[in-house]
Amino acid sequence: MVANADAGAVTQGFRLGTERSPGAARAILYGKGAYVLHMLRMMMQENRNGDVDAAFRAMMHEFVTTWAGMNPSTNDFQQIAEKHMLPVMNLARDGRLDYFFEQWVHGTDIPTLTSALQIADIGGGKYRVSGTVTQAGVPATFHTLVPVYLDFGDERVQKLGMVHLTGPATENLSVDLPLPQKPRRALINAHNDVLSR
Repeated sequence: MVANADAGAVTQGFRLGTERSPGAARAILYGKGAYVLHMLRMMMQENRNGDVDAAFRAMMHEFVTTWAGMNPSTNDFQQIAEKHMLPVMNLARDGRLDYFFEQWVHGTDIPTLTSALQIADIGGGKYRVSGTVTQAGVPATFHTLVPVYLDFGDERVQKLGMVHLTGPATENLSVDLPLPQKPRRALINAHNDVLSR
């Protein structure tokens, strides 16, 4: 038997379902396919007049109105996504989302993401968040934008920022910032922003 995640890419469609991977088509098409949209949404979030999803909604609205009643391709969707991409999404530095679609739609790699982050009180109402964020199990050209969050307890989790990792890599992080209280912890991928192992 073949694990669903290893059966093939989203673009293979229902051909993913074989005797060796009978549940792969459903898992990849509906599960991973939806996750790809979720990852785009999370990368596009920004506080724009209190509406963090404005950019994502604008992209989806244009896609639906442009292609209503027609049969769009993955490339058609990518072209509209690129019109709405934020500067932070330009990980390949070419103004395109080829890297994203190659990795998540045409590819089968899933990164392992880990972190070792600490928070220290450095006085004056300031705290230092430091440590490492690591990506493993992917090819050298695999780009990931890993979100870092602060957990203040009582379900109050706030995004601190994002770390860009390329291939198997470890990135050092150290930032001093004023906060109303010491967070309980710093963590990555708190909202399952990125599909990972």
